Amino acid sequence: ARPIIFIVKGDDAIPFASIGTAGMAGVTTGVNAEGLAVIVHPGRTADVRVSRKGQPATLLARDVLEQARTLDEAIKVLAKAELLGSAAFLVVDGAARKYAVVEKSPTKTFRADGRTVVDGLFAGKPFRDDPENDRAKRARPAADRRERASKLLRATRQSGAQGLASLLRDRQLSTGNRLPAGHRGTVDDPAAEHAVVLDPSAMVLWIGEGPGTSGALRALDLRYRLGKASQPTAPADVAGAADDAAATLRVLDARDDLETALRLSRRGRHQRASEYAERAVNRSSSLPQARKIAGYLAERSGRHQAAEAHYRVCPSAPDSPRAREHVEATLGGS
Repeated sequence: ARPIIFIVKGDDAIPFASIGTAGMAGVTTGVNAEGLAVIVHPGRTADVRVSRKGQPATLLARDVLEQARTLDEAIKVLAKAELLGSAAFLVVDGAARKYAVVEKSPTKTFRADGRTVVDGLFAGKPFRDDPENDRAKRARPAADRRERASKLLRATRQSGAQGLASLLRDRQLSTGNRLPAGHRGTVDDPAAEHAVVLDPSAMVLWIGEGPGTSGALRALDLRYRLGKASQPTAPADVAGAADDAAATLRVLDARDDLETALRLSRRGRHQRASEYAERAVNRSSSLPQARKIAGYLAERSGRHQAAEAHYRVCPSAPDSPRAREHVEATLGGS
């Protein structure tokens, strides 16, 4: 589904704009009329418990936008809240041109100034020994993505929306080696719910039409939409990447097939599961996830040569640490 832009003007609250899906009350990406922006990245920590007191991260982000006019005010709202779950909050004060990252769980809060790339993996001292956060770090290819994004960000700081759109569409490692569409170690994420470039100082938002980051980014004058200007302006859109769009659609279709394959495998229908995995490979033959699952299902059914054939297609580019270990162990023992 395409993302929806909400313009919210509540009683006794600061107006704000957010990007989400139909029926969504909270905020994952938003900016208010004072130029204060909040972006939420869900995390995983060991102190998360079922609770009636905690507040979902998206609703807490909405509180920040409706109540805070400055970075300091936003930090206070986050600090005093009791959170249900864990999340990293990127807060940007466009008027003051300052920002902060707040990593928060039900029992811990850490402000991490200076980080330029933010995801759901916590780096603050209170979370360094957290087993769930550590498990997420070992299971996801986040280090490659962060390193590449940091390098690109340093090079694109003065290049505006077009440069940042190129960053979001990037499919290379920090070494410069290009990876296939759908590789989970790249900055580009075909499964992204929305792709956004936001300038809270100029109060302009660019929202991607999809799929993923490949579609055109349409510009929106937030100063006018949120009542801070009497006349709208017409900021320029960012063109889409047509070749990337076709590859993204193939990846999304392949991932749908892989979900079906895993679901069938859990039900014991291994032959049918293998058929769906092979169909995913046919849709996107260089997708590491497809090769890994097809190989895994072939292994389970005793077809070891078929499994090795899948693993050998791209042995240097499995897209998660766990997948890399399994592929290397399987090929090393053959």
